[in-house]
Amino acid sequence: MNLKLAKKKQDELHATASELLSEKSVIELLSKYGELRFVGSYAAKLMVKPDVDMEIVNPDISSDDVIELTRTFFAMKDNYSVEIADGTEYIRRPGHPRGYFLGVNTMYQNVRWHMDIWITREPIDTSGSAYVSLRKQDWYLDTDPELLDIILLIKHQLNEAGVYVKYASANVYESVLEGGVRSIADFYKWAENYDTEALFRRGGSEGTRTAG
Repeated sequence: MNLKLAKKKQDELHATASELLSEKSVIELLSKYGELRFVGSYAAKLMVKPDVDMEIVNPDISSDDVIELTRTFFAMKDNYSVEIADGTEYIRRPGHPRGYFLGVNTMYQNVRWHMDIWITREPIDTSGSAYVSLRKQDWYLDTDPELLDIILLIKHQLNEAGVYVKYASANVYESVLEGGVRSIADFYKWAENYDTEALFRRGGSEGTRTAG
């Protein structure tokens, strides 16, 4: 796997994701329930897998609204499962925000796609993330493009090696942006001394997010 091929695969995934969102009118649907923003690998254009992460902020969101949205997704053609969880009172796992979670699985162009959607009453605060590199929203916008290329290549190399499932995208981001990693060999060495399973432990904030 080289950078040229990694970029090609990323661009293909991103384009297909955009087509899926458009054809299924996902943006229009979700925008009815609050302020929508894209996060994770789709937003950063660092995609390796067919998944899209989104967040909705609505101070007046109710469980009835979320159930209605779930029904709408479930009724859509080719959506084969919809997971729903209420984390407004009890956080699902350390690092997750207080809010509602929807996980939508759909078939698109003969590929299984996944959409993660967090719906919260307040913007998700990432300032307390265990990952220093992700404490700033939209961190990728002012990151050196060469570092983004390194991140993309390492992610695709891990995926090609069949070990990407052992790590989170955040592990790669942190290793490159904070740990000085510049190659997959560097990453493996870094991972030996870093708790890669400690995904987004709560720091000063209980609203840190897991992102792809």
